[in-house]
Amino acid sequence: MRRQGMYRLSGAVLVLIWTAYYYAKRSTGGLVDARDRLVCGAVALLCIGIVIHWLVQYVQTRRSGR
Repeated sequence: MRRQGMYRLSGAVLVLIWTAYYYAKRSTGGLVDARDRLVCGAVALLCIGIVIHWLVQYVQTRRSGR
């Protein structure tokens, strides 16, 4: 189960990095529109939520002495 959580965390971080790269690339080229903002923002919020959820679970299991 722990390995699955690490894969989820790694995937979320990689998608977050890719989203930041994609948005920066589009922004630099002056091609950002409302759809880019919406999709990149939603993906970034989802990834940040996954990372925060994983961190909370990690801290809780460390405190419980597991």
